[in-house]
Amino acid sequence: MMPHSSCLDFVAVALLGLPSCVARHQSVNAWLVGKLICLMQPILVNREQQESRQQTALAIKSKAEKNEQILLFPEGTCTNREMIIRFRLGAFLPGKPVQAIYLKYNYYDNIDNVTWTWEGASAGGTLLLTLMKWKTDLKIIRLPIYEPGESEKQNPM
Repeated sequence: MMPHSSCLDFVAVALLGLPSCVARHQSVNAWLVGKLICLMQPILVNREQQESRQQTALAIKSKAEKNEQILLFPEGTCTNREMIIRFRLGAFLPGKPVQAIYLKYNYYDNIDNVTWTWEGASAGGTLLLTLMKWKTDLKIIRLPIYEPGESEKQNPM
């Protein structure tokens, strides 16, 4: 699991071996990003439908039981990396070990034009602004694997 704040996060996903992920069903209709998401054989969720959210939870559990690698953005939305918001339960429902991954972007001009949180420039505009920069570093930091205890397995909340 890792935070999601940029349209460039797909680079990290590719470097992690294109694991399966959970994505909004609308995301696969996006131009280039949608095609990349489809490569990962995503579990699609419609946030407005309770039944879809329940099916997503079952699909996550099923993949976890098969020991398939799943990449989850635990906050369930794009954030600006200024703080952590409430995690969704998806990553914790199977009761399996979880490894957090931290993406650290380094901007040499101290201007964060990588972050995209639905306000301001569009995802494509953000990508274009980033590509126009001389250099933006992305460091992928894998944190220690967290092994849930029995009580956490019984109650992921």
